[in-house]
Amino acid sequence: MHYIAEADLEKGVLPLHVEISPEEYQPELEKELRKTGRTLQIPGFRPGKVPRQLVLKQVGAELLRKILLNTSLQKLDARIREEKLSVIFEPIISGTNYLDAKPDEEKTYFFDFQVALFPDFELKWPEKGQFQLTVEPVTDDQVEAAYKARLYLAGHTVQMESIEGEGDVVQGYFFVSEDSEGSQPQRFSTAFGWGALRSEESQNFLKGKKSGDRIPAHPNDFFETPLEYVRIPQGMQEMLSQPGQNWVLEISQILRRVPAEPSADFFKKESGNDTLQTEEEFKEFLKQELVKRHQEEARYRAVQQIRDWLLNTYRERVPLPEKFIIRWMKAREENTQESKNWEEEFLKYKDNFIMEMVVERMAEELKISATSEEIQEDLDHYILNKLQRWGLLNVDQATFDQLRQKYRRDEKELSRARSRVIERKIMHHIFQIAVEQPSEQA
Repeated sequence: MHYIAEADLEKGVLPLHVEISPEEYQPELEKELRKTGRTLQIPGFRPGKVPRQLVLKQVGAELLRKILLNTSLQKLDARIREEKLSVIFEPIISGTNYLDAKPDEEKTYFFDFQVALFPDFELKWPEKGQFQLTVEPVTDDQVEAAYKARLYLAGHTVQMESIEGEGDVVQGYFFVSEDSEGSQPQRFSTAFGWGALRSEESQNFLKGKKSGDRIPAHPNDFFETPLEYVRIPQGMQEMLSQPGQNWVLEISQILRRVPAEPSADFFKKESGNDTLQTEEEFKEFLKQELVKRHQEEARYRAVQQIRDWLLNTYRERVPLPEKFIIRWMKAREENTQESKNWEEEFLKYKDNFIMEMVVERMAEELKISATSEEIQEDLDHYILNKLQRWGLLNVDQATFDQLRQKYRRDEKELSRARSRVIERKIMHHIFQIAVEQPSEQA
């Protein structure tokens, strides 16, 4: 392991030395040797009858290394608690002799750790009324669009012979033709509506095309965000930007949504209100839904303004131990084969690290914490959102419970959930103080 001299450590990084004597590890080693000897299978010996020296020779070094590492972390944790140190990230081992552990020799082993201390910085809070809550008004066009969307969603689907226009959904495959440079035979499924097409030119190009047609068409020419409509595996997505690729769209089927007929029964069902009878009443209901959505969007924008302000304010205030964090990131992925520019990787996550430090300090000052019920509720929402991103919308209760138990046993997931809960509480606190609301909503 690379050793970092104490004099070379950056500010905020503390070296801690741990030693483990034979008196500390030998009893545990003997216990593990007896336990392993009961199950170790070696030709010529019955189970449980393998001599101690043979067990020691076969697995002694591995057992000793495991014992030494666990003991070192326990002693380090005790030292941190004893000295009341507030640390961030996991410790890094910068020097040790435990990798050369010899179970038949009695010697003292050492671990040189580096721990990053919670950075010292002064809190700054936004001023009262510093941010504006701007709620966009609901227009008649938006209400009409919402009304049409409800009719289409409640309607039914019919199969079309050719693409006609609005309301059509095209299903099929994109693939690269055989005459392309370095062509590969993969086919990538696609499904898109008329409104997903990026331009009137692409709409006119597709109009009149039929099921079974194969037409030259690059996904980039059709969509602003091709990966939203074309299922290309992550490792192959660079194909979209490679030159010399002749893409083809094969149309499998064309579907059209036929809108439902507006009626009193339709209005009651869609609104969940038996008193709604007319189109005018239903549109007023949709308008109120849009008002609520616009309020939620305005709140989201205000929270983003708060977050941006916090980052801009604290980027220079929070002294992160950058070199330590880069070494920590490397150590976490030392067994992966992927080569990374770790300075760039650090910059990707720097803002997240800063926000974590700021939120933790603010929570400490405001005495904000997360209860176990809040953490578990957050995990449930997190699991549901993850399943939805995977396209699994109707997972049975048994599968969900299995995932829930898995996440609740994962200390890292619990820590992330706790951080999310506390950050939401911090944002709510700042929102109440620093966001000026329109007078009619105050």
